[in-house]
Amino acid sequence: MVGGFSKSAPRFLRCDLCVTECGSYVNLTLFLPNRKKLTNSRRHHLKSLILGIAASWLEQEKKEAIAAKEAHMAEHCPKADTSGDHATLMETCKKLHALIDQLDEERYDTEAKVMKGDIERRH
Repeated sequence: MVGGFSKSAPRFLRCDLCVTECGSYVNLTLFLPNRKKLTNSRRHHLKSLILGIAASWLEQEKKEAIAAKEAHMAEHCPKADTSGDHATLMETCKKLHALIDQLDEERYDTEAKVMKGDIERRH
């Protein structure tokens, strides 16, 4: 045994990790207890391992988000039927434009109500 550990037993270093995402980069800070001193190479190695794990987690989250979006779109937005003649497609486009106009009006009304409420709360 060396320093309380057998040579074959893995040594685990207890540390606190602070990961903050700032725009397009991740700030990684490794907080170690004062009683354990690490060499710069060991600290760099630990940070690179943790960054590798964090990168795989972020990649997995992105894949899950894409899958959830595709599932939501498949459930709520069926594929448009583009088969048919020109007149049918024009009618479908007119219906879609009417729906878009209605949604824009509702969005504008809701935005106006929110702005009015914000102004009243400030005064």
